[in-house]
Amino acid sequence: MKTYLKLFILLAIVGQSCAKRKTDPTLSDLLNGTFKAKEVKEATLVVFREGAASNIIPGYSKYRITFLVTSSGRRNVKLTEYSGEVFEGTWSFDEANKLLTFNNLSPRPAAGNLAFNVDKLEKGTLILRNTKPNPKTGETLNQYSLVPE
Repeated sequence: MKTYLKLFILLAIVGQSCAKRKTDPTLSDLLNGTFKAKEVKEATLVVFREGAASNIIPGYSKYRITFLVTSSGRRNVKLTEYSGEVFEGTWSFDEANKLLTFNNLSPRPAAGNLAFNVDKLEKGTLILRNTKPNPKTGETLNQYSLVPE
């Protein structure tokens, strides 16, 4: 009986040490794929909420950000605005300052490179706030609550 107990304890210890450890997702895991707007605030006014019967700016249903990291490590981004305009370029993320920047966009937006404060970045949620007033929305600072598509 003691032999079985010792064997059981040994198997439990080995099984526990072989169990897959949960690791935090990497930046490449979190900023990967396409995100769509769940809710958009222009200044403090909610102008779009996914699934709402009526939205002030229904065009945000088209808003998408697609992140792609190539095998060579290049970080590409494709931004589809609520107006339907599409911009492509590269992205960078400054973890210390939680700043996401879209660079070398083509065609070049009137505002130039786009930068966002990252208010929340976790699996299934990305909340961005633009760092400069957006000329398209009446010079407001906007918040984009995004979810994977």
